[in-house]
Amino acid sequence: MGKGWFRKLLAAFIILGIPCIAFIAGVVVQKKKIIGDHLYHSQFKKDGTALPSIWYAQDTKKAIANWMASPFRKRPPALRLHIKQKNFQKLSIRSSC
Repeated sequence: MGKGWFRKLLAAFIILGIPCIAFIAGVVVQKKKIIGDHLYHSQFKKDGTALPSIWYAQDTKKAIANWMASPFRKRPPALRLHIKQKNFQKLSIRSSC
């Protein structure tokens, strides 16, 4: 082997390996919903009421503290609406105008 084989191997790893590793890490984060769930939970208090955005919060320290504590909170229950088909059609017709 020549003298520059290690540099070529290192350059190939930097050019090809690091982007591939970053892509695979992004896929794993997306599939496991690691960031999405954290962001979702960060928007609610323990009682399920919504928190103000950090950017618009009156007390930024409290908003950031709530955001940091969000992974340890329970998710609020899902809201399900049951609408009859004819009423749903009325709503969709009115919203398209």
